Amino acid sequence: MQHLEKILGEMCQMVGAKRCDINTSKDNWFHAYSWSESEENEFKEWLAEYLLKNKDARKELAALPKSTKKFCKQLASEFTSNYGWKTK
Repeated sequence: MQHLEKILGEMCQMVGAKRCDINTSKDNWFHAYSWSESEENEFKEWLAEYLLKNKDARKELAALPKSTKKFCKQLASEFTSNYGWKTK
């Protein structure tokens, strides 16, 4: 789960949060912070590129990972919809 930790770390950094302060075992942990639409879009772009370059990261997040840019963008969007911060 090293890639998930890196992803969550980047997500925290985008809103000025410390990864160590986020307890992902709690329900609705992703409601602790909020970000703007532009921050969310920047994170999605970062995540899509990260997934495109890291086969093991794709395997951590997807049951049937593909290495296409379209798939990585969709996966980044789904991840953000499910676990992204609230939008301001």
